[in-house]
Amino acid sequence: MMRQIRRNTIDFAIDLGTSDSVIACFNGQESEIIKNHSTGEDHTPSAVYIDSLGEIHVGRIAKEAVLKCPSNATSEFKLNMGFPIPFLFESSQIKMYPEQLSAELLKDLRKSIYHQTNQNIEEIVITVPANSNPLKTKATKEAAELAGFKSVYLILEPVAAAIAYGLRAKKEDTGIWMIYDLGGGTFDVSLVKANGQEIEKLATSGEDNLGGKLFDWKIVDDYFTPKIIDDLNLTDFRRDNPNYLKVFSILKNEAEKAKIALSGSDNDIKDYELSIEKLIEIGDKSYDFNYILGKEDLMNIMKPFLKITFNHCYEVLEESNLSIDDVEKIILVGGSTLSSILRDSLKDEFDRPLEYGINPLTVVAQGASIYAGTIEKQFIECENHRFALILDYEKIGFKDNIDINGKVFALDEKYSFLDYSIEITGSNGEIIYIEDSKTGNPTERIDLDIDGNFRLNLNVKDSYNEFLINIYDGNGDLVELDENSPNSIHYKKALNPGYPILSSSISLYLDEDSSLILKNSEDLIDLDTENDFIIEYSKRFNSSYPIASKGDIIPMSRKEILHTSKIIKKGDGDSFIKFSFYFGELILANYNTLLGQIVITGNDIIDDLPKDSEIELNININESNMIDFEVFIPYLRQSFNNSFSFNNYNNYNGFIDNYDNLKSKHDEIIKKYNKIRDFARDEDKKELFLKNGIYQSIERVYENIEEIEEKEIIDYLDILVDMARYDKIAVYPSLEYLNYLDDVLDECKFFLTIADVELSI
Repeated sequence: MMRQIRRNTIDFAIDLGTSDSVIACFNGQESEIIKNHSTGEDHTPSAVYIDSLGEIHVGRIAKEAVLKCPSNATSEFKLNMGFPIPFLFESSQIKMYPEQLSAELLKDLRKSIYHQTNQNIEEIVITVPANSNPLKTKATKEAAELAGFKSVYLILEPVAAAIAYGLRAKKEDTGIWMIYDLGGGTFDVSLVKANGQEIEKLATSGEDNLGGKLFDWKIVDDYFTPKIIDDLNLTDFRRDNPNYLKVFSILKNEAEKAKIALSGSDNDIKDYELSIEKLIEIGDKSYDFNYILGKEDLMNIMKPFLKITFNHCYEVLEESNLSIDDVEKIILVGGSTLSSILRDSLKDEFDRPLEYGINPLTVVAQGASIYAGTIEKQFIECENHRFALILDYEKIGFKDNIDINGKVFALDEKYSFLDYSIEITGSNGEIIYIEDSKTGNPTERIDLDIDGNFRLNLNVKDSYNEFLINIYDGNGDLVELDENSPNSIHYKKALNPGYPILSSSISLYLDEDSSLILKNSEDLIDLDTENDFIIEYSKRFNSSYPIASKGDIIPMSRKEILHTSKIIKKGDGDSFIKFSFYFGELILANYNTLLGQIVITGNDIIDDLPKDSEIELNININESNMIDFEVFIPYLRQSFNNSFSFNNYNNYNGFIDNYDNLKSKHDEIIKKYNKIRDFARDEDKKELFLKNGIYQSIERVYENIEEIEEKEIIDYLDILVDMARYDKIAVYPSLEYLNYLDDVLDECKFFLTIADVELSI
């Protein structure tokens, strides 16, 4: 009788999207889409609806409810992951945070997996944007756990797409690929290198709150809304007015239809006419909305957003010391890349071949499932007296021989595997001869050690290789493995997914209040530049020390030794040491985002801690970009494992809940920028500085202003801040750009000061 072949890899992955989510499964050879259990579609709309009875609905029904009753249904909550922004379902008065909404979506996706495969899976791979930071990845993991998953692995979306194309690649397919991923709500770009064996990640970048939904809202804000206000003289017609919530939902939906029609790749439509009957009821009369949107109008809407995506593309090239000419092809990912306007813009900007042979809507889920097919499950539940097998080996690549490390184990930990042996057979039942490590000769079976361990090397000559594992006891009888245990080895000839990389730089910030000194801090300052002024700038005004850099291969571990700068008295709650951690790429810590803190007070220690006591800080970052901190105090022999407190964007509350604060910060920084910009544009002063030798000292000022203008950052910032008036999702990216500007302008001010150039800012 043919034995059932079982794998022990996770295999399933979810692309948790802003607009739609997709599930895929890797079967060892290819990735298959898991269809929605109720609609049979390849995707599930990322929407949640709660009716008046408190029943939760997810997917297509919920998406339709967003149009009909937007106060009881919501979508696009992925963009708020990690933020303390709840949605109140009006009829049921149920309040849910983004993590809870995502959990309901994940529960429904899990149901689709069970419906199609009859598997109640507990381990999963989930995709996150390339720009995802530690707070967002933490929120995604929490959502998965709320949905019932025991183990969660995260992978960057554009990297997942590269893996999907790597499965199709041949060994000789080498080169640099740019993954351009523009979806419904986020933009990501990754630069990868196919090196003949694996996909090497070179650089990633991205943008929160940049995608198709922004195009839709800009159409509504710039074209539809002004016409309605003019037609009806409605001075209160705004997105934040609850009386018009349903009206704006309908308008956004129509804007999306117009966008798709005008930018479709298979038509030459120049204008799109839309008509909405009875859009607004005014007394006993109704208002019909009619509008003709031109393709030129849509191009004007998309242009500033596409410019920002191009900035990120050039950024990853610069980080990798490459030019666009080094890129073999640009791989298109995400629903927005179906737009002919976008594709034409990419061709004009970069003049590189565009690749979209795999469906841009499903490629991320497919690639993530291939990655899932390389990860062994953590949980094997075995019945009593049954044996199980653990395997560790590379499952995808272009190798001709692979090493396999394995272990047979029993519930009885003291069980002896003396005289047990292992045999490998091919897919047709033929015996595969294994090299005996003792004699070097080929043999049909090799012995296990007393603990059940074994190591073997197999020849893998086919494009797909499958082997069955047989275990025999001391009597030569075949050992029955538990039905939940793997019993086979699989190897696919394709580009290996390679190692994951860190998505955000992590820094440790110490101020006078920290009561800590990092004595080797001089060595930690690494700004990737030889500019003495920049280094001096960092030393003077920065107490932030890099722990891990964006793009580092993970998993990784770091240890830092610090010393106390004062006595910490036992029992004194006002006496403490404090570690503050930030993520982001800006020079000054206070312009990056606070990740969280560790505070250890006198109430936490078992004895007085003398001044200059050694403090050991251990940082571990796993393959999913999840960060774990541990503090050990050798003098007290005390460890603190769970003392880290995540920030959860609490310092943004004043801007999320008060638009005036955001607008005031924007106006203040723009005022400062305008003064420095006007200074940089003064050609007479520039000529004078060149003559008297001052220019070299302040050249960085001119370069900074030139870069800001070239990237059109001010125009885009104005768009974001304007959108934040009605859309809280736009607050965080607005603040990111404001902090970036503030950081650059402070740097300019520093250079002007040390060069004795007076400028009132």
